[in-house]
Amino acid sequence: MNIYNDFFKPKEYKRNGIVSIGAFETLHIGHQKLLLNMLDIAKKNNWESYVFTFTESPKKLSNDKNILEITDKLAMLEKLGIQNIILCDFSKELKELSPTVFSKMLNKNFGIVSYYEGEDFHFGINKSGNLKLLQDEGFTVFTEETFKFDGKKVSTSEIKKYIRNGSITEVNNRLGYNYFIKGIVTKGKQMGRTIGFPTMNIQNSNVFYPKTGSYFTVTEVGNNKYPSMTFVSKSIIETHLIDYENYAYGFPIRVDFLQKIRDNKLFNSFDELKEQLKIDLDMAKKYFRQS
Repeated sequence: MNIYNDFFKPKEYKRNGIVSIGAFETLHIGHQKLLLNMLDIAKKNNWESYVFTFTESPKKLSNDKNILEITDKLAMLEKLGIQNIILCDFSKELKELSPTVFSKMLNKNFGIVSYYEGEDFHFGINKSGNLKLLQDEGFTVFTEETFKFDGKKVSTSEIKKYIRNGSITEVNNRLGYNYFIKGIVTKGKQMGRTIGFPTMNIQNSNVFYPKTGSYFTVTEVGNNKYPSMTFVSKSIIETHLIDYENYAYGFPIRVDFLQKIRDNKLFNSFDELKEQLKIDLDMAKKYFRQS
């Protein structure tokens, strides 16, 4: 997959291209369907496939967090089969381009002759460009109907609400993959070890955390995946891998969230905490046996 970081710089291309433009912040099931349909059109017309996207969503608030880090978004786009990414910061220079100038630059610099977009697509300064404008300028335009799940439009804002509430099943149904958090294992207070529940602890201030509490999870260490249960606080992800002994530090892990076990509780003693963790572990083992 080719990644182009300079929209304003022409590149050499051998074939014309079709593009889809968007933040694709979560690459949820609606995004995936749109992009796979675009790839079918590209193949039928012998076009190159392009995604024009941003390092940060233009809609993202200053205090908001991402669900996908940019490296994960790019990896998922490549796995889908996208051939080219035009990756841009949402700069003042870019957002003040008129729709006509923007589309002409895509055509001149990347050979874009066709667009595949959602039916409510707008672009350019003050979102003044639309699908009709592109058609009037001579571009071939394909439109994807709004994707709905349980009768409601699938959107990043809706998915974040479910994450915020700890409704992980609803999240994963809409993402089309398991919501996950990645990080480097760091040394904590090691209190879990003293009561027989060692954990791998990670922190990732760049991503959107679920509601505090305990969850059924799968933890990826290297190329191996382990059933686990994970406690989420406001800053730390603490993961206990079931029937696993090789706890260490300084390496990356990925924690996939599957379902919430319980909300956060306050405990009067380590004994109370240990008893609750035993209950959680029994529930986790039963969950993984059944699934």
